[in-house]
Amino acid sequence: MELIYIIGKRKGTPRNVFSEAEMQIRKMGWVAINPLEEILKFNEVDEEGLNSAEEESRFLIPFFNKCSGVYLLPGWESCQSARKEVAAADEASKRIMYQPQQVSIDDIIRAAEEVTGMSFDKIRARTRKGTIVEIRRAIFYLAWKYQSTTFVALAQMFGMDHTSVIHNRNTAKRLLSAGDERTTEVITQIKERLIA
Repeated sequence: MELIYIIGKRKGTPRNVFSEAEMQIRKMGWVAINPLEEILKFNEVDEEGLNSAEEESRFLIPFFNKCSGVYLLPGWESCQSARKEVAAADEASKRIMYQPQQVSIDDIIRAAEEVTGMSFDKIRARTRKGTIVEIRRAIFYLAWKYQSTTFVALAQMFGMDHTSVIHNRNTAKRLLSAGDERTTEVITQIKERLIA
């Protein structure tokens, strides 16, 4: 089984960005090495932990060396340690893969329309009908997850206040964490359509 190391800006990048990349790599049939998770595991065991980017990079060398390829997250160019890892991968003739383009809000809305069979006008209509509210929540959650747009831009698009968008996103997060089947199903279906 081929091992793929994820390269990206580790500091300041939400953990879910690396986790999503890990899932993408698995879907391609490979095993992912997620450096953020490896650092977190180490810091849980070692009381001193890793205190600098340089220490993290040294710690990650054995993981990097085991891999036959690397998967680059958007924005890797702005991080010095990521640039060094890419240069090392290139020098070692490792496979270099780029994460597909970031998912746009239009992609998310189109996927929601395809999954539900509803038009955007119907989804954004001022109604509290359960199914439509669930779909809007899913769209707001996925837009946040994929960093597709701001809450203010979403609010304008849907004719709402940005605090309502945030509330709906938070509700979707809470329901997902609680294992709500309907919320999980709607979000999963839209995500699968985005990935396909």
